[in-house]
Amino acid sequence: MNEDDPQQHSIGNNEQQPDQPRGPQPEVLAEPTYWPLVLSVGITFLAWGAVTSYPLLVLGLVMVAAAVINWIGDIRRAQRDETERQ
Repeated sequence: MNEDDPQQHSIGNNEQQPDQPRGPQPEVLAEPTYWPLVLSVGITFLAWGAVTSYPLLVLGLVMVAAAVINWIGDIRRAQRDETERQ
């Protein structure tokens, strides 16, 4: 095989470059947040409290509500800030 043959180099070059994103990407990624972790712990406490004790169930419910409200609030704030920049 001749390494200088241009046809040989063009075969298999239809792959995307590693630095190019695959598929559609969001314009701006969301900031990292702890609310998904709080939500998962709250769901765990909620389920654990349903089996064991009422106070743990209430704690889980409060954590789930706080996580959902604050996580959605963070997303809305980020979207509002992005629209103000444009």
